[in-house]
Amino acid sequence: MVLLLFVAIGRRISDYGITEPRFMVAHAGVWLLVVGLYFVISQRDNIKFIPLSLAAFTLVAIVGPFNAFNVSQRNQTSELQRLLEANGRLLEGKTTVSQRTVSDQDAARIESCLKFLEDRDALYRITPWFSKPLDSLPEISPGEDMSTRIMAHLNIQKDQILEASAVYVSPNTPVRFGNIRGFTTYYTLDLYENNEEPPGVGNFVAITPDGHGIAWREKRGTKETDLEVFDLQATLDSCMKNSENGSYFFAKGDETIDFYGKRAEMRLVISDMSLVKREGHATIRSLRGMLYLKDKIK
Repeated sequence: MVLLLFVAIGRRISDYGITEPRFMVAHAGVWLLVVGLYFVISQRDNIKFIPLSLAAFTLVAIVGPFNAFNVSQRNQTSELQRLLEANGRLLEGKTTVSQRTVSDQDAARIESCLKFLEDRDALYRITPWFSKPLDSLPEISPGEDMSTRIMAHLNIQKDQILEASAVYVSPNTPVRFGNIRGFTTYYTLDLYENNEEPPGVGNFVAITPDGHGIAWREKRGTKETDLEVFDLQATLDSCMKNSENGSYFFAKGDETIDFYGKRAEMRLVISDMSLVKREGHATIRSLRGMLYLKDKIK
C-alpha cells in the first residue's frame, strides 16, 4: 500500500510539481515506510516509536529549510524557470520579451506557478529575473493581480483563442431522452477540458485531449486506456459555422447523437455545450448531458 501511495503521489508531482499538500502526502508515505520497517526489523517493537517518530517527522515538515512551504516554493520556482527558458522568456537569468508563441499548456503552467507564488507572497523569489520592480509593471485593467501583469509583460497569453470565437450550444426545446431501451449503462456528464486526472479506478467519460469529441475510458492504477472515442467533429464544426451572436440552438432531436463503435454503442443527449475555435476547428470547452452506453463485449 505504501508503494502504491508513492506511485500515485509521484505521478502527481511529476505532472504538476510539488505543493504543500503533495509534500505532506509524500512525507507521510516516508513516515509510514519507516514505521513499517521498524516493526518488521526491530525485535523490541516499542509502541512509543509511533508518536515519537510522528512528532519528529511533523517538525521536519513545518520548520527548517526543508519544510513543506520552502520545498514547494523552490520547486514551483524551478518549474517556472524551466518553462520560461524553454519558451525564450528567460535568458541568462534575466527575463526577455519575445514574440514566440507559447503553447496553451505551457502558458497555463506558467500562470499556475506564478499564482502559486503570489498566493504565498513568494514572488520575491523571481524578482532578480526582472530589470525593474514588479510593482512597476503596468496594469492592463484596474485591480489585476501581479501574475496577470507578469504574463502580459512577458507576452504570454494563457489561451491564444479570443473569447469572441466562443459559442454556447443548447437545444431549442426541452431535452427529451427518447428511447433508451437496450443500453445497459448511463453517465451523467458534466465535463470540462483539461480536467485533472480522475480519482479512483474504473470506467469514466472525458473530453478528448484535442477537444474534438468525448472518450469512454478505463483507469487501472495510474494507467488510462480509451475503450471508445466518440468523434463529434462534424457536429461541432456545424454548430460553430451556423451560430449567431455566440449561440447555436439544436433543432428538435438534433441534440441526440448515436454512435456505433467497435467496442460500444453510445447515445449522447446534449443539455448544453461550450465551444471555441482552435486551429480552424471547433473544440469542446465544456459539455453537459447524458451518455447511454451498451458494451458489446459484456
